[in-house]
Amino acid sequence: MVVISTFFFVVVVFLVSLSPSSSSSVICQLLKSNGFPIGLVPKESIMAFSVDHDGTFQFRLREPCTTKFENNVRYETNITGTIRYGQISDLRGVYAQELFLWFPVKGVKVDIPTSGIIYFDIGVIFKQLSFSLFDIPPDCHRYVEEEEEIRRWGLSDGDAFLGSDDIAGNPGEKMTRNVAEEDMESSTERVDM
Repeated sequence: MVVISTFFFVVVVFLVSLSPSSSSSVICQLLKSNGFPIGLVPKESIMAFSVDHDGTFQFRLREPCTTKFENNVRYETNITGTIRYGQISDLRGVYAQELFLWFPVKGVKVDIPTSGIIYFDIGVIFKQLSFSLFDIPPDCHRYVEEEEEIRRWGLSDGDAFLGSDDIAGNPGEKMTRNVAEEDMESSTERVDM
C-alpha cells in the first residue's frame, strides 16, 4: 500500500510540473482518490500545486477569489493543508461566510462509506452540506476589495468599520458597525410649543 501511495505522489508531482491547467486535473484526481468531490477547488484558477508523500499539499491561485455554494466561500492566493482518505486537516487559506462574518475553514471531512454529507470545520461548528453541491468545480470570481464593497453598498467615507479579524481571525475583511446608536441619536426630534 505504501508503494502505491508513494508511486501515486511521484506521478502527481510529475504531472503538476507540466502546466497550470494540468494542476487542476491533478488536484481533482487527488481529491477523488481520497474520497472527496472534485468541486472543493475552484475551476481553472490554479497556477501551481505540490503534494508531499505525507499528504501535505499547497496550491496557488492566480488571485484571491470567491464563489458560492450554500454560502459564500473565499479562497486566498495560497492554500495549504494535509489530505488523507476522508479528511483534510490543517487547512489554511479558505474562508466561509456565516451571516456577515468570515470564518476560516480549518478542515473538511467525509463519512466512510459516504453518507452524501460533507463536513466543514469552521472552528465553532461543523457545517454539513450535501456532497452533490461539490460535484463540479465552481467558477471563482475575483475577490471584491473593500473599496469596491463600500461603493457597492453605498457607504460613505464617514461610516465606521469594525475589522472582523478581531472577531473571526480573518485579516482584510471589514463589516459595518451596528448603527443603532446613530439611529437613536437621529430619532430625537425637536418639538416647539
